[in-house]
Amino acid sequence: MWRDKKVVKKGISVGDWVLKRKPNAEATSKLHSKWEGQFLVIRSKRPDSYHLSEAEGNELHHPWNADSLKKYYM
Repeated sequence: MWRDKKVVKKGISVGDWVLKRKPNAEATSKLHSKWEGQFLVIRSKRPDSYHLSEAEGNELHHPWNADSLKKYYM
């Protein structure tokens, strides 16, 4: 459809390192980071829904939407 042309795919896949958006990112000042952590994508059950784990191996409790994630490049 014509709407799909404007959708930007993130290109996140299992095994990628990502940053997640802080819960109140809009309320933070411009000098503070709006992103936190380095998380590993461990699985994806639905498109644009990812389960993350911390660098130590602790899995986060709920899945994250791709809109709240961005790739982390080492």
